[in-house]
Amino acid sequence: MFCRLKAKLSTYLQTKSHPIDQEDPEIQEIANKFGLALHENNGCAYLTNHGIPEEMVSAAFAESQTFFELPAAIKMKYCKEDLVKNYHGYSAVGQERLNDEKNRELKETFDICGRDRFYPEEVPMFKEATESLEAACWKFQAKLFKLLAMSIKLENVNVINDGARNCIDRTIPSLNTARTAYYPPIRDDAIAGDIRCAPHTDYGLLTLLFQDDIGGLEVQGSNTEWLPVTPIPGTIVVNSGDLLEKWTCGYFVATPHRVIIPEAEIKMKKCRQTFMSFSITDNDIYISPLKSELLDKDYYFEPVNSFDHAMGKAKKAYGEDEIKVRERIEFSKAELKFHAFIDYREYTEEYFDKKRPVTHLGTAGFQLCF
Repeated sequence: MFCRLKAKLSTYLQTKSHPIDQEDPEIQEIANKFGLALHENNGCAYLTNHGIPEEMVSAAFAESQTFFELPAAIKMKYCKEDLVKNYHGYSAVGQERLNDEKNRELKETFDICGRDRFYPEEVPMFKEATESLEAACWKFQAKLFKLLAMSIKLENVNVINDGARNCIDRTIPSLNTARTAYYPPIRDDAIAGDIRCAPHTDYGLLTLLFQDDIGGLEVQGSNTEWLPVTPIPGTIVVNSGDLLEKWTCGYFVATPHRVIIPEAEIKMKKCRQTFMSFSITDNDIYISPLKSELLDKDYYFEPVNSFDHAMGKAKKAYGEDEIKVRERIEFSKAELKFHAFIDYREYTEEYFDKKRPVTHLGTAGFQLCF
């Protein structure tokens, strides 16, 4: 059914000189299929024929793995230092907790965000590899926004793009974030309840996810059961976030998802890698319910500012008050010791206070072939 659409959409998504034409019936058909896939499948889909080169994805994975396999003492030099001033940087195992459960989240991340950026000197190609993939994702997301607007029959099909201008103009303040994530091999002394990423929803509009072949990502279905998002080579997994759910009056649901430890021992003993692109409205944007014949006309919420929303969730993930901060410091120390990355005793509480990072995450699946 999708074969006829592949070449046409690929041209529109990959070529700047061919913007999406809302009057083109074939493009409208694609928009309808995309929107319906997200709507009927709890806000998630696989995208194929997306036009982002596999070599670009592989390069980002390779350079990221080189960084994550450095000694922890080196990686800690690149931690985020201040949530509000700069969302960019590294997070060690245990420094982000995405829900209120006490389970350990066995992951490391490096978030790429804002204009004040720093990169590991020890991995010279890390910056080029990750920023190239990041840039491709933002351009792709901007095209998807217009398809979504067309799919729900908005009078102004540019309204989502107008609220997320940073995808095209990177000088506009925004918390648009790319993230490269690393899930270390599971040790023999892992404890019950450990998880690679706790259940959560993403903060913003859309998330694009590239994943390796290890698996473990699950999305919560309409009956609350957890469904595996099996890795499919060459695909992007896309899911909708909190702000898109609100903005579209619940039409595109923010999908709860998690990453579990795989049961197969051969996969447990391997690292897992992903690269994600989290889009969100610009910092100065307040959203209120969109109007369309397809959307719930009785849906209401007070205007929401994306920066305030994201900061609120991020602060909760890293501890909102001094007591929680202290608890998280001790938790991070225990995680560092548990994974034998470094001798945590070489770091003082003052060091962890200063280096305490903050961030966010996501991803999830149904098949839609572009």
